[in-house]
Amino acid sequence: MFCCSANAVVENDFEPPAPWVEGTFTLPPPPDKTAFEPFYVSAVTNNDFYLDRHTLAIGDDGVTRYTMVVRSSSGAETATFEGIRCQSAEWKMYATASRSGQWIPVRASAWRLIEESNLNRARAALAKEYICDNGIQVRSVPEILTKLRRSMSRY
Repeated sequence: MFCCSANAVVENDFEPPAPWVEGTFTLPPPPDKTAFEPFYVSAVTNNDFYLDRHTLAIGDDGVTRYTMVVRSSSGAETATFEGIRCQSAEWKMYATASRSGQWIPVRASAWRLIEESNLNRARAALAKEYICDNGIQVRSVPEILTKLRRSMSRY
């Protein structure tokens, strides 16, 4: 038989973790076509997707930041500087590139849930296949680059 007093004092050394705070970063140089690493997104898209390997950075804050370039079937390109936070399965766009390649910061940029929609399929692929490992941030840029290269060697 187990018995305890209603007046028992329970000591607990547990302290909740501090709230997450995003680290600081600087915008990278304009996209460099010689540094584009293609990556596979889906068979249902006509676009080509690239990461600029010179901008791929794994932050101590748990955010992997990168420049993504999307090339349409007509050859038009769109470049964005973004981040993925594996722990919360979220992404954030920091800036878009102008035609001259200069970054234009996104106003009111916010973290958004990564969803498997047509519009966000590339971010879902990046998170699931290349940047995160079951919700844990991959800790090595070379490992991410190897995953990107392997994805293209299958197609």
